[in-house]
Amino acid sequence: MVEDSPLAGTILAPLVAAAIDAASGRRVACTLLSRDERVARILVGSDAGVGRVREWIASGVAWGEALVRLHGGGA
Repeated sequence: MVEDSPLAGTILAPLVAAAIDAASGRRVACTLLSRDERVARILVGSDAGVGRVREWIASGVAWGEALVRLHGGGA
């Protein structure tokens, strides 16, 4: 979760990924889950996991349910 960022989600998620990559030396993928005027929720994970969540959200699954599915709690 990122609070009070002036950046749009399309910029914020890749920026978070780059910062984690640089700090950890490991490649990560990020996607914006939700955004309101104060808080951006960003998923950080592998390319495969983030890709699955993106597909589920694009098909109409709520981001919370997509996370449950990712962690093995759903179909």
